[in-house]
Amino acid sequence: MISNNNIEKITELENPQIEISFDDVEEINDTQTKRNENNNQKNNKQYQQQQQQQKQKLEEKDYIELLKLIDTAKNYEYPSEEIKQQELKEKEKRVKEIVDEIVKMIEEYKN
Repeated sequence: MISNNNIEKITELENPQIEISFDDVEEINDTQTKRNENNNQKNNKQYQQQQQQQKQKLEEKDYIELLKLIDTAKNYEYPSEEIKQQELKEKEKRVKEIVDEIVKMIEEYKN
């Protein structure tokens, strides 16, 4: 048979009564606060490093794009005067065709 004394011991083991002093609570809070501050500083440094890396990657990408544009501009061949004249003649011809079509439509409408 289990004695009352043993039952109390078992109950104590199942439901221990822990006494914590105010000093212990302060120490736990201080320790946790310091840990949180250290983690915040660490996270801030990591975030700043990531931001700096992203900024550098964007600057490098922009620089590469700028070099490509410069290279494209250097290799661009401006049309010669003959090509400009040819394009102008083609445009004049197209305008004349459009005007002729309009005149023809007006004459058909009159009749």
